[in-house]
Amino acid sequence: MASLDRQRDYHPDIQTFVKWVRDNSVSGIIDPGRDDRSAEKHAAFLPYPLLEEHFKVNRRDNLKRLLRAVFPNSLPPVEADIVARDVPKVFCILLLIGKAEYISSFTREVALADNYLPFNIQHPPLNFPTCGSDDHFLEHFCDKQWKLCPLKMTYRTDVELQDSLILPIVKSKKIGEGGSATIYEIEILPEYNHLFCSHSGQTTDRTETCYTKTNTFALKTYNVNSHRASDYYDTEVNAFKLFRNTRDVNMIGFHGSFKQGGRFNLILEYANEKSLEDYFQNTSPPQDGHDIIQFWESLCKVIFSINILHTQLCKPSSSKSQRINGWHQDVKPANILLSSVNAETNDRIASPYAWNFKLADMGISHFKPSEDGNTDQDSQGTKTYGAPECHRGDDVSRKNKIFVTPAVDICSRPAANAARW
Repeated sequence: MASLDRQRDYHPDIQTFVKWVRDNSVSGIIDPGRDDRSAEKHAAFLPYPLLEEHFKVNRRDNLKRLLRAVFPNSLPPVEADIVARDVPKVFCILLLIGKAEYISSFTREVALADNYLPFNIQHPPLNFPTCGSDDHFLEHFCDKQWKLCPLKMTYRTDVELQDSLILPIVKSKKIGEGGSATIYEIEILPEYNHLFCSHSGQTTDRTETCYTKTNTFALKTYNVNSHRASDYYDTEVNAFKLFRNTRDVNMIGFHGSFKQGGRFNLILEYANEKSLEDYFQNTSPPQDGHDIIQFWESLCKVIFSINILHTQLCKPSSSKSQRINGWHQDVKPANILLSSVNAETNDRIASPYAWNFKLADMGISHFKPSEDGNTDQDSQGTKTYGAPECHRGDDVSRKNKIFVTPAVDICSRPAANAARW
């Protein structure tokens, strides 16, 4: 390696490429729950389809010019076709850190190809090249690799993401905040969006029919300063996993969960018309018979979701499915979300009385195997919509342990609120 030419960063073709990378990079997000004012929240990445096309045009002319710029005094030791096939991202990273002369070390080792990115600095890949003039070659490579390795957004649950991993979220807007969580409307770059919906609102494989494909989702981030954030997150993720096989169209869609930067995140279906609480404030009650019937039929479908929660959940096991008793304990207008998107056509539903009502926020729900009964300790939902037997009127009673059953959901009364509206 000592005889290798050093990369000439001043070469016009290399300068042109570095500028092209900068101009074609888009802004993604690291740790989406981080303060929006933090400069470390946003990071640029280069979409791979753009790099692939850049190296492909004019019979790989751009790539060949770069190889000649890196090896001006001899025939390049690697073929452009092999670089384009096996290590286009690696070659780009090497160019950006000024080490492209090492490209042949990567084409010779299968474990150093693009398919094995990102590399882990704590567990270095076998036969990663060394550089006599740079003891931090691997570190510099790993720092820059994230620009070429944003996360491919697929359904996964409860995964730990590296702190430096860029999420291909190109737009993010805070749309709600509570004591334990913050909700964002996010848009994922289409090339990295593999979160597909069936008509049930649940994630499906690419091979299944997708009635709705969207790049807009809701991201729910549990606040790290909430002492029960981890408990709420675990409960909600487990609840959505139980619901995945029910094909229930009136439960908000769940597209996965992850942890990053010490925060807990869920990717959910985006309900574009906010909540039933907002609906009551901003929509006039129906007047004619057709609209009245449409409204009540739409709202009462939420009861089907509650019924599934109470009686129809099963947890798969190695031998047979295990029946689960569940209950929500925080059914209220703020936790019933609305969507005006037709799930089958992706068109807007004109009448607000025919919109889709969806049950959400399972953070304090209960789940018990049926053989263990249907009683659990009260998780203290919103007082206004709580069952009378759960009311705690003073500091002494707040410390008491109260046990509840699925019957607590009866007192939530979303229909009673609608009748008063």
